Amino acid sequence: MLLVDVQLPPALVQWFADRGFAAQHVNDLGMRTSDDAAIWQYACGLTGDVVVVTKDEDFKFLQSMNAPAVRILWVRLGNCSNKALLAAFDQAWPEIHFGLASGTRIIEVLP
Repeated sequence: MLLVDVQLPPALVQWFADRGFAAQHVNDLGMRTSDDAAIWQYACGLTGDVVVVTKDEDFKFLQSMNAPAVRILWVRLGNCSNKALLAAFDQAWPEIHFGLASGTRIIEVLP
């Protein structure tokens, strides 16, 4: 399950679904104003393979401190339109898919 953080568009939920991956946006969970620690706690309470999709480096530090099974897809792109963001995800899909399938702890989407 992919948990899409607030600073990323809800359109990513459908983008992942189109590729066969279940995803939820924090907005849909009533967590729009939740801080990173609350979102991380929520992710840690989920069962199965959980990946937080975020632009926020704080999740990298939360992961290193807590060492749970939750993984991170860290989007390291600057501010851009949703169209440009989804195009970057399309381009990075082979690496994203490999990271998701192989259990990589931190998957990075780079510019």
